[in-house]
This record gives sequence, C-alpha cells and structure tokens, in this order.
Amino acid sequence: MIKRRESLSTSLIVLSLALLTAVFPAPVPNLEKQVVGSGERADEFRLTLAATEDENGVDGQATFVDTYKNAKLKLDIIDISIVSTDRIAQLVGVVTSTTGGTFAHFPTGEKVTFFVEDNGEGNDSIPDGFSLPNEKPGKPKPGGSTFPEVVHGNFRVTGTSDKGEVIEVPK
Repeated sequence: MIKRRESLSTSLIVLSLALLTAVFPAPVPNLEKQVVGSGERADEFRLTLAATEDENGVDGQATFVDTYKNAKLKLDIIDISIVSTDRIAQLVGVVTSTTGGTFAHFPTGEKVTFFVEDNGEGNDSIPDGFSLPNEKPGKPKPGGSTFPEVVHGNFRVTGTSDKGEVIEVPK
C-alpha cells in the first residue's frame, strides 16, 4: 500500500511538471542576430549588407560603394553587436577587396567597424542610416538618425541586443 502511494505521488508530480511545462513553457532566447538591407546616402555612398549571427557563428558580406568616384570596398562580416533597443547594429568586417579611390587606405585583411541604424518601416518613420567604415557615430539629430540618413533603401536590424533585449521587426 505504501509503495502504491509513493508510485501515485511520483506520477502526480511528473504529471504536474509536464502540465506546467506545457502551459508555461520556458522562454527560449533568440540567439540569432540579423542585419540586412541596402541604402544610399545623399553624399552618394551606398551600402549593401546581409549578415547573420547564430549558434554556428557569423556569416555575411557588405559592400560599400562611392558612386561618385566609382570605388568599392568589400567586407566579410565577422562580428555583429546590437548595441541598443534603438536598433543600432555595430558590425566588424575584414576587407576582402577594394577598387581603391575613396577606400584605397583600407588594405586587404584589415578589420573595420561600421554602424547600421534601423528606424522602422513605412513612410512615417525616420530614415535609416549607416556609417562609413571606421566613421564614429555622431549625436542623434532631434527626430532624426544618428548617422547620415539613407535617401533610398531600407535596413533591418533584428535579434537580441548585447543587453539581452529582443529587437524585432517593427509592425
């Protein structure tokens, strides 16, 4: 009789835990970070970017183009940090090629840092922005972007920030 009660008690505990897990599942953190898009600034610099970080590491490429001087800089992305809930991503890339001109001072193999700012979607949102390689962010403009604004294009920054905040695609 005692063994039967222990068996029944154990079964109830297991059933209760299973029910609690089904009703209140443990949150699964979004370990993936993604920064994608393309845009052109008024100063004729263009950026095309696709980079993802997940449990397998970082994979991605970026290309900067100076459309005025017809110069290109290509990077393999090696690090993505989402630095705030403002959807600003800091990316680190390794130079894989350059056509010179504006980007001649970046030798192949050099690491560079740049930023991408996602200010939301739609006509009512502030334009997105991006920095050039090794360009420091400025002070945010009231009602504007922290970086020179994109006049054509769109960037999307999603994932978990370095502070653990989940950054999702705006609705």
